[in-house]
Parts: sequence; C-alpha cells; structure tokens
Amino acid sequence: MQTTLVLGFISLVWLAAGAALIAAPAWLSGQVQRHLADPFSRFFLLQGAALTGVLVVLGSSVEQRSWFWIAVGSLATAKSMILLGLPAHRRDRLLSWWCARPQWLQRLGGAVTVVLATLLAIYAVRGG
Repeated sequence: MQTTLVLGFISLVWLAAGAALIAAPAWLSGQVQRHLADPFSRFFLLQGAALTGVLVVLGSSVEQRSWFWIAVGSLATAKSMILLGLPAHRRDRLLSWWCARPQWLQRLGGAVTVVLATLLAIYAVRGG
C-alpha cells in the first residue's frame, strides 16, 4: 500500500513536470536555471530528485521483473548526483546547452517524461 502511494506520488510529480515541459518549455527552463543558480535551492532540488530516484529503485525492487524501473530510478539518481557534484561553470554550461536546444526537442523530452509517469502509475496500481 505504501509503495503504491509513493510511486503514485512520484508519477504525479513526473506527470506535472512533463506537462509543464510540453506546454511551456521556455518557462520551465528559466525556472530550472533560476533554482539551480541558488546553492540552497539547488541542494534541495537535486537531493529531492536523488531521493525520488532511490524511492523508485526501492519501490520497484520487490519484484524480479522490475529491471526497467530500477534502471530509470538509477539514472535519475545518477543524474542528480552528477549535477550536484559538477563545478559551477560546467553545470552552467550544461544547463545553457540544454536550454539552447530547439523547443520541439524539449517538448519531446516532456512527452517522454509523461509516458514514463503514466507507465509508473500503471506499475504502481498493478501492485508494483
């Protein structure tokens, strides 16, 4: 029951982030850059992302056929830990590179996030 609630909440957060990236990629990119520029916000944002990835790994590791969600959670954790550990100039360069991508590519990333959120919700409802 708790696993379903945790994975369901994570899928809602991912769904909201993906929908925001589809609807307003420039706005969301600006928000991410603003929050990652402040050390306090960056720490909590990236630690929250790392915790989310760890919770996906732990919540899905109960079943033996959950290799996909273990990989997704591990990648989410690794991404946030890398962003947390990068020097400021490299992190800023990486964010500038991502924000300079065409909006259709950012929207595609949002669509992939929405699909992952939907699949995670289905996995959670089926008993994850």
